[in-house]
Amino acid sequence: MFTLVPPGNRLALRRGLPRGSDPRLWPDGRPQRLPLIGIPSLGWVSVRECPPTEGIGIRGRLLRCRVVGTLDENPNCERTHVSFRLGGDGLAPEAVERATGLVADFAAAKGDVRCSSTGREIRQRTGVWLVTSEGRVESTSVERHLTYVLEKVEPAKEELLAIAREQSLTADFFCYWVSATGHGGPEIGADTLRRISELGASLGFDQYGPWDDE
Repeated sequence: MFTLVPPGNRLALRRGLPRGSDPRLWPDGRPQRLPLIGIPSLGWVSVRECPPTEGIGIRGRLLRCRVVGTLDENPNCERTHVSFRLGGDGLAPEAVERATGLVADFAAAKGDVRCSSTGREIRQRTGVWLVTSEGRVESTSVERHLTYVLEKVEPAKEELLAIAREQSLTADFFCYWVSATGHGGPEIGADTLRRISELGASLGFDQYGPWDDE
C-alpha cells in the first residue's frame, strides 16, 4: 500500500494539493509532521497522512512516501549529537593525547574536581575522555554526526585501540537523540557500523521526547 520513489525524488503522490503548494503544510496552512516507517533494504520511508477528503489510501487516508537516506535530514528528529568516549578508572587524559595526537573536547581523570555551570563542586567518579559533534554539526541525521566524529578519531585508530588495552578502558559512541514526532527513529548505515566496530566501540542512544512546546 506504499508508493516508493527513488532517493532524490522529494515526494510521491501529491494528489489533493494545488500545484506549487508547500507539501509540508496542510492546505489550510497548518504544518504537517512526518513520521518515518522502516522498510527492509530501502531504509526509512517518510509518510504523510492527508485528510480523508484529499485522496485514497489506507483507511481513507492518502499516504505520501519518499525514501530517506541515512545522510538525509530526519523529520522525526528535533536535534541530535554524538560523542566518542573512552572511559575507565585508570584513564590518564594526558597519556591519551600524547599517544593519539588528538585533543579532547572534555577530559577528566577519576577523582578530578570541577565546578558545574551552577557553581556546584563535582568530583569525577571515573575517567572520561571524549570528542563530540555537539555545536559542530547542524543536522538531524545522526549518521552525519557519527561520520564527523569518526573522521576525527579514525586517523589514530591503532593508538586508541592500544591505549584502551593498556589502561583497561571502554570505548563507545554515545548518541543523544530527541524525537520531534514520537514516531520513527535514527538509522545508521552498514559501513558506519563497520567503522564503529573497528574502533572496538559500542553504540548507544540516549533518547528523549517529543516534548511539548509548553
